[in-house]
Amino acid sequence: MYLEISNTLKTMVTEQRIDLVELSACALSLSQELPMQKHTLETIVRNSEFKLVFQPINGGSTLGETFSHTSKITNQKHKLILIEEDIPKYQKRFLAGREFALCMMGKWDEYRGMSLLSPIEKMIAETFSMFMFLPFTAVVKELATYTDEGKSIPKKSSEWLNYLHVIAELPYEVVTIGFEHIRMISVLLQSDFGFNKNTFVDQKKEMLAVLEQNKALID
Repeated sequence: MYLEISNTLKTMVTEQRIDLVELSACALSLSQELPMQKHTLETIVRNSEFKLVFQPINGGSTLGETFSHTSKITNQKHKLILIEEDIPKYQKRFLAGREFALCMMGKWDEYRGMSLLSPIEKMIAETFSMFMFLPFTAVVKELATYTDEGKSIPKKSSEWLNYLHVIAELPYEVVTIGFEHIRMISVLLQSDFGFNKNTFVDQKKEMLAVLEQNKALID
């Protein structure tokens, strides 16, 4: 699973493009079957080769880093995701997801700070992090629970977005962009474009099935 995700992200970088459907399905392969509140990066990375660490980062020039580290005790080599601990919880969560995405893209050791990344690498990493903590199926189901008798949610409903911001534990601006992406994905999934690649097909089918059950909610 991790290899397929890594290859997908690297391909997007090479082709200089962002495929929202593919990124959403890719992230869903990590987080499906978990309630949104339990979508923690610790849960997602526990079976991977990466280790997540929260601690002060010297210098303060960046809030997240990824690099290889060899334990002096066990002599084992780990790929560490290091996140500044003295920042707000929601920002910390989003940054941790971004750094994990960069690890999956092969960015460690040589990587120190966002300034050394290309614009497309930044966008892919941040969008992937967004979808890890805003899984398409979980958001649609949560929206169905939030509404009464399947009422549509206004496109810019501050009440709904603030609710989603709290339960997803992400910065409000990230949730706002993420929900707009989900609305776009709901359109793409119902077109030929949604299944134009033979990857993460099971996740895309699950996304479409949930959408068909609750279509009025994001139309």
